[in-house]
Amino acid sequence: MDDLNFPNPVTAAKDFFDRELELDTIQRTLASSTRRPVVIFGERVIGKTSTLNILIERLKASPSHVIVQLPHSYSRDDFAAEILQGICEAVDPSLRQTSFVNENGCLKIATVSEFMQVMEEQIAKRPGVSFVLCLDEFDSLLARCDPDAANQILDLTLHLIERTTLPLRFVFTMTQMTAQILHSYASPFVNGATIVPLAPWSSAQSRQFVEWLIGTRFVIEEEAHRLLFGMAAGQPYFTKAILRELIEPRREQAQSVRVTAAQLQDAIAASVNSSEMKFTLANIWHAHFSKPEQDLMIRLAASPNGLTASELQAHAIECPKVPQRLMERGYIEKDKHDRYTWRLGILGQWLIENSFATPAQ
Repeated sequence: MDDLNFPNPVTAAKDFFDRELELDTIQRTLASSTRRPVVIFGERVIGKTSTLNILIERLKASPSHVIVQLPHSYSRDDFAAEILQGICEAVDPSLRQTSFVNENGCLKIATVSEFMQVMEEQIAKRPGVSFVLCLDEFDSLLARCDPDAANQILDLTLHLIERTTLPLRFVFTMTQMTAQILHSYASPFVNGATIVPLAPWSSAQSRQFVEWLIGTRFVIEEEAHRLLFGMAAGQPYFTKAILRELIEPRREQAQSVRVTAAQLQDAIAASVNSSEMKFTLANIWHAHFSKPEQDLMIRLAASPNGLTASELQAHAIECPKVPQRLMERGYIEKDKHDRYTWRLGILGQWLIENSFATPAQ
């Protein structure tokens, strides 16, 4: 493939690999008579946005679905205005502004009852279709609101899901369950949503992904494949980041290229120091790990031979569930010698490169 589409999310089916089971699950849920929201759930840069993009592409081809892509809004009124505006424009594309939304995009409807009445009137203009409301990184939206606004947005969302018979379906992507969601009464996000987890690919799936990406001109040796999987952990973003550094310097070579482990190691080092990876890994590190999780991973990065179970627990004594949580999230794993090591090796290397940890001699 000439273009690895890195670091952007995938927007076209021709650039999208696998996730067919996940997409089928979502489409079955949307086609059912239940009113369950769909949550595409997974770690940062695991492919949630890409999966949502491909879902939207597929649904747009169906006459029974109308897609409304919602931007982030940080108050209930703005959120409601975006929903109403999106539905109105889907009903009549020439409607750039409704009489219920002022020139600043603010909703001019005072109550939820009035909002619902207007929604019903607009939706009735498109009988027989289901309006699919798609929102990327819903947890991030809630986290960036003040607590009262976050609760009001969630309350409105739950009202539309649970208290109405309107043909509305919600599809969200999320990295974590926020406090508002976990503490909401009978939250469908906890009890009733269709959770579609995106897990890292296995070693075999990762190999298929790599070969699909690079075609026949690059032949990756077995040891290099193992090294690539150990560093990228079957995650598409990190796999592409490393492959880019491998492919770009050799793009003009006419003959086929055999990739050794040494060449791949050079590509890994270059990728860790790329601007995109520095930004992404810093964001993941600072925004998506608790202090106990960070402390344990710094200790692991300083231990090139891994940690025993007792060593691991000694560093997680105040938060004993941290090791299991990091394993479930795909960052560490237990090897064949019963030692805990990195699953996402590139994060450990980044910690060393940025002086968070110094490997033991």
